[in-house]
Amino acid sequence: MNLSNRIIFVLFVLIILVYFTGCTGNDKLKTPGYKTAGKYSEYTLLPNGWKLTPAGEQIRIDELPLNLIVTKDEKYAITSNSGYAEHSLSVIDLSSKKEMQRVIVNKTWRGLVFDSDESKLFVSGGNNNLVYIYEFNRGHLSLRDSIIIGKPYPEERISISGMDFLSGKNYLLVGAKESNALYICDVDSKKVIKKIDLGSQCYDVKINHKKDFAYASLWGDSAIAEIDLSNFQIVNKIRTGNHPTETLITKNDKRLFVANANNNSVSVINLKIKEKDENLISSLEPNAPYGSTPNSICLNSDESILFIANANNNCLSLFDVSESEHSKSIGFIPTGWYPTVVRYLNDDKILVANGKGLTSLPNPKFKNFKDQYIGSLFKGTISIINYPDNEKLKEYSQQVYKNTPYSSPKNDWAGLQNVIPSVHNGKRSKKIRHVFYVIKENRTFDQV
Repeated sequence: MNLSNRIIFVLFVLIILVYFTGCTGNDKLKTPGYKTAGKYSEYTLLPNGWKLTPAGEQIRIDELPLNLIVTKDEKYAITSNSGYAEHSLSVIDLSSKKEMQRVIVNKTWRGLVFDSDESKLFVSGGNNNLVYIYEFNRGHLSLRDSIIIGKPYPEERISISGMDFLSGKNYLLVGAKESNALYICDVDSKKVIKKIDLGSQCYDVKINHKKDFAYASLWGDSAIAEIDLSNFQIVNKIRTGNHPTETLITKNDKRLFVANANNNSVSVINLKIKEKDENLISSLEPNAPYGSTPNSICLNSDESILFIANANNNCLSLFDVSESEHSKSIGFIPTGWYPTVVRYLNDDKILVANGKGLTSLPNPKFKNFKDQYIGSLFKGTISIINYPDNEKLKEYSQQVYKNTPYSSPKNDWAGLQNVIPSVHNGKRSKKIRHVFYVIKENRTFDQV
């Protein structure tokens, strides 16, 4: 390990120490996974010092849900699960609140969309570079066919990501993050009829309600590509924040919301003038360092409230967006570990897919990658949360702040995370209590 890598590693260890020393002093036991009864609800302590107090009821599913789709009648929800050991689809009965079916898929990623009558479900095949076609009937999935986009990885680098269905023409718009392209597929012939070079990794694709334009979020370009569906040409690129992920178009096609995972923000784009007219900060404090990772968004039934999944803050951020250019933050809701998807039901219930579930777990029986390997140990969950009234939202918001290991009377979140001040005064930092040198294989902290 060279000198620069050692310095980076030591700084990383120091940050972890700050996480732990930042936990409240009243905790009698600070072991990750430990649960205790608190004022609001039972909490689970995570290895990084954060606490989990997920709102609502919890449904256990498979590893790392990355997308969630709800049927029009809101009887069923389906998740695409793209964990380390196993990829799958989970079908959830929303009335009984149970996983009714789990379908193992060789490879999948977040792409998930129905056709017009919901008889077919199109599923991203990830690095297999194809789209699976499932028949969907009364809550049951059956694999029927596929659309081949290219040869499987590593022969071709395509990697299917977000998708949307263009009814009328019976076309499927398929985004790809490795080939930086959007593929137009004819569902009837199961052929690619056009490839559009986007110039950057495509994460999500959404077609507007008039079905005359599609919008693709471009990870590396900090932009949205606007595609004219009459000729499948890019007609505009609209600037967003860094790492734009999930997109959302209002029913009147006037506003486009874009979650920016690297900027703690959601861009609100005016589709009439093709420019961003608002930037909503989703983090717990407006001056918090980047790292909240907003990655999914949805609106309530009348489109007055925007819900933002803050993956690394384990919460939802809520905004009143009823008045254009005058949106305001109204509170937070605690979720499970690493929320990846948020959706809203017409009966005022919120669905949240939690990528890592409800707790960290030990792996004392680990011997090989098939037995308690950390990459496949955590199972995802779905939370079903009743939309809170003002008092309940206030309580939820207070709990979200209690779940963070940081506390600052001056709300100086940026300063809290700086172990070494930007201008050094030559004195020892009071935040550094111990320095450990750990010589270990280069792995992420949760794996170590």
